[in-house]
Amino acid sequence: MTDREMTLEEIEGHLNKTHLAFLATVRKDGSPHVAPVWYEHKEGKVFIITNDTAAKVYNIRRDPRVSVSIATPGEPYCYALFHGEAQITTGNLEAVLTSICVRYKGEEEGKAFSEELLGYGNAVVIEITPSRVISWTMGP
Repeated sequence: MTDREMTLEEIEGHLNKTHLAFLATVRKDGSPHVAPVWYEHKEGKVFIITNDTAAKVYNIRRDPRVSVSIATPGEPYCYALFHGEAQITTGNLEAVLTSICVRYKGEEEGKAFSEELLGYGNAVVIEITPSRVISWTMGP
């Protein structure tokens, strides 16, 4: 096996799986804050759901620079790493939240879970516009 960059098709295939993503934001003191998150990749952007009191939201509102790592937990090892800027939004909140919940929990359970999260009244979407994408795989 050789180490190499993934093709665009391989990156899309990798991102369509339900891996956990790891979102890195910048704390006020400049140190990194890393959090495991559910995500969805659409139209070249990465979308993440969370609540508006999360440390990652506070960090992004102060400094929008982020990185997201999406890697396989085992062989064959591969990852996609996004560097870019994030914004916090509630635009299209219900659709994005439902889509991500269904993606990770299935149709019925995902819709029920998204309704529960929406009921708390503090859900937000982190929308990341990548400026750089790095990928890697151990492929044939």
